[in-house]
Amino acid sequence: MQPNHAARPKGFYSIIFLLFLIGLFITAYWTDFFTSGTVNITASRDYINFQETFPLADSWAAFAAFLSIVGLLKRKSWGVLFGLISGSSVIMIGLMDVLYNINQGNYKLVPANSAMNIELFVNLFCLLSGTIIIIFLWRNRTLLTSQ
Repeated sequence: MQPNHAARPKGFYSIIFLLFLIGLFITAYWTDFFTSGTVNITASRDYINFQETFPLADSWAAFAAFLSIVGLLKRKSWGVLFGLISGSSVIMIGLMDVLYNINQGNYKLVPANSAMNIELFVNLFCLLSGTIIIIFLWRNRTLLTSQ
């Protein structure tokens, strides 16, 4: 197969950057969580137990994002696949967080609680970035791979 030398679709590098941010933010969040804990909304055992269920799923989303970047830059179909996986993963992570925060009444802490402000940003970022990535990759899947 000959590589597709057509121009990349408009927004391609924005999607690459968004995938990079997913990997970066996930890494930064968990580094903080397990070191300084400034992202922790509360020190309650229930909250910590809930958060401790996420590192493996978040790592999968970050790994898929980084793998997608490599594949997309090489115009490989698996780049699209792993981008879709990462986008879907961060939506699921965001939805789990949103439901937990609604059930616990945590959104009432905004804007006074700086950790909750970070949490709100993370929730919105997950839901929006995942949706944008999925829509872009699916609409442009044939342009993004080798022909």
